[in-house]
Amino acid sequence: MLTLSLPSKILDKAPVGLLLADNKGYITAINHTGVKWLKYTSKELRGKKLADLLEPLSRKKLKKDSSVELEFIKKNGKRFHAMVFTSGKMILLVDTSEQKELKKELFILQQEKEYFTGIASHDLQHPLSVINVLCQLLSSRDQGAFSCEDAKIISLIKQAADEMNKLFQNYQLVSRYEYGKMAVHPVQTDITRLTHDIVSRYQEVARSKEIMILLEAERTHYLHTDPDHYSRILENLLSNAIKYSHKETKVAVKMYEDDKALYIEVKDEGIGIRKQDIPLLFRKFQTLSSKPTGGELSTGLGLHISKSLADQLNARIEVKSRWNKGSTFILSFEKLNKTN
Repeated sequence: MLTLSLPSKILDKAPVGLLLADNKGYITAINHTGVKWLKYTSKELRGKKLADLLEPLSRKKLKKDSSVELEFIKKNGKRFHAMVFTSGKMILLVDTSEQKELKKELFILQQEKEYFTGIASHDLQHPLSVINVLCQLLSSRDQGAFSCEDAKIISLIKQAADEMNKLFQNYQLVSRYEYGKMAVHPVQTDITRLTHDIVSRYQEVARSKEIMILLEAERTHYLHTDPDHYSRILENLLSNAIKYSHKETKVAVKMYEDDKALYIEVKDEGIGIRKQDIPLLFRKFQTLSSKPTGGELSTGLGLHISKSLADQLNARIEVKSRWNKGSTFILSFEKLNKTN
């Protein structure tokens, strides 16, 4: 079909469409693959203008010596997409229809996944909220109403419900981040006060493992950032510090700054992280050597989410750790250079 310097059998069996066109755009030769895709005979295609095979909008995009994706109309009226590479009289077609169909199917699957994740999270969060409310009502009763053991069980139920609720929130966050639906809303934030509030909320969880959380902040720090994103990052770092620490230890949260950045450091006296695991820390659903010391739930999502949120805030998360010597996670916000 083609009269080129390469053997015609090689050109005909090539997995791409190969065409020759004259200066006016009329097809003078085409290989078997191109004929197969367009559903014409080679005789019908020779002398036909390439632009006449294109959908009207694609005709406007066709240019010499360029590469562009165009939509072709087959003889039977059906359409297919192809990347078109033109160089002089040579035209190369690479079928992208299958890729487009796969992308379309993937998009539909992603939409369904997002929908069902949202429904499941919503339906399961409601009973968890009820459990939390009931635990709070029981806890608010007179101290003599329950034995110490009963009060401890109520506290553990509440903590389990909180963990499950956080798990569903994490699944939703991962889904939103992957689909590009996680917006950032930065505002001027008293980051010291916000950090203090978060630490206060985790004191009860820490006390259940006889762990003491200490907060050190030399002064009030302000930051133009998204407070919700920051809260989620620090909550995940604190949760992990408690989860991987032994009883009767300390977790230290320290805020400090230098000329380059503001730092929020979370340091524990826990089991630490093996050297070979450190590069894997921020991967989604990653299973590591370190295990929670109290049998707590660990999905491998917390640090992945923290890293994703930090990236959105243009912040960094670094880790320093030695096995059986504890871990230190440092969240840093680079200071912007101000010019007059």
